[in-house]
Order: sequence, then structure tokens, then C-alpha cells
Amino acid sequence: MTVKTPTVVDYMLLGGGGSGGCRQDDACAGGGGAGGLISGNTIINSGSYNTVVGEGGVGKTTTGYGNNGNDSTILSLGLIAIGGGGGGYHGYDGKNGGCGGGAGSRFETGLYYNPGIGSQGKNGGTGSSWDTTGQAKYYAAGGGGGLTSNGGNSRYYSGAQGYGGNGGSGSSFNDIWPEISGTDLGFSFNRFGGGGGGTGYCNMHGSGVDGGTNGVYRATGINALPNTGAGSGGGHGGATGQ
Repeated sequence: MTVKTPTVVDYMLLGGGGSGGCRQDDACAGGGGAGGLISGNTIINSGSYNTVVGEGGVGKTTTGYGNNGNDSTILSLGLIAIGGGGGGYHGYDGKNGGCGGGAGSRFETGLYYNPGIGSQGKNGGTGSSWDTTGQAKYYAAGGGGGLTSNGGNSRYYSGAQGYGGNGGSGSSFNDIWPEISGTDLGFSFNRFGGGGGGTGYCNMHGSGVDGGTNGVYRATGINALPNTGAGSGGGHGGATGQ
């Protein structure tokens, strides 16, 4: 980026979304967290500035954590939007990031798994292996955190089945800059920065929102919507954050 004369600019940086966790058996994986967001205004002097647009976390193809998204930066101005946290997998917590990844699940009594923490957005959701009454075991993973709300926690359904948590809500250009309400900015989307859904046992998966994609069970995950900084859903691998 080249600036010819000093000027005051409004800026918004959005990190790349994290990818959902991967577990290639009956355990469930957490959704990826959205990339963090920073915005404001600053004076830019004349000169050249190196800008980096962070890519989303690459989808996992083997059992393991989802990958964190990459940071978006203008380092010479001290601006860093942190990539989203990857989703957890078999008995592992979600990863920290701009928005936190959802926790995984495991068939094991009395345990809950912790969400990843968001440093520039919201946290992921919890995963579970036993309902709060102690009466039934179930598999279900947490949703990835979004820019404006936490990822949903896993919930009990029936028997060994649980609902995966939904992805947390994102934001919009109008939320960041209310004065541009109704202006066509040329993007194919208005909302962005949503979390990916967590996997629920037997297709009781959580939904992704605002660019994030749904969790899936015994299937390859779905990539998040391009350029939205959103997280991808948990599943059996291959889903990339954006």
C-alpha cells in the first residue's frame, strides 16, 4: 500500500478463520473460531506499507486440532488482527485465537472440555461426554466463537446423542461503520466473522453462521465462505477456514 500524502484513514482488519477439528471415528470435533477484528482510525504518513491478509486455517485431513487462521497485519502501523482458533477434537479443548475454537468431545464419563479463548472476539463453546444429570453418555462438540457472541455449548439430546454447538455470530460493515448504512461496498456478502458449527453424534450437528459452515458427522467438512474471516465446521477433515 502506497500513500502519497499524509491522511486520516478508517481501517478494519480481520484475521483468517480457524478450521474445524478432525476426528475420524465416532468422537466429535469442535468448530473453528472466526478471525479477530480490529478497527479504528489513524493518521498515515506518506510512504509504502506492507499489508498482509491472513488466510484461513487449512482443513485437517487426519485426526487432530483444527489449524488456527493466520494474522492480518500492517506491522509498521502496529495493527494486528489475530487468526481464529482451531477446533478441538477427541477429548481436547478448543484452541485460543482471535475468536476461540470450539471444544471437542469424547466418550468418557463426567468430563467437559473447555472452549478456546478469543482475544479480539468471543470464546468457543464447550464439548461434553456426559450430561449434567449423569444419566446418559453423549457425544457433542462446541461451536467456534464469532465476533459478537460465543460459540454454542454442546447439549444433550437422547441416549448417546448430543447436539453440536452452533457457531457464534459475526458482525457486519454497518456494525463497524454505522454511517455507511445502505452503501454498496461491492462485496458479495454483508455479514462476516462467524464461527463454525460443532459436530453432534448421529448428525445432530451445530450450524455455522455469518460465513461459518456447519459441523458434519462421518463426512468431510465444508470450507468457510471465502474472504469472511469465518471458521469452518468440525468433522472428519478437509474443511478450511476463511
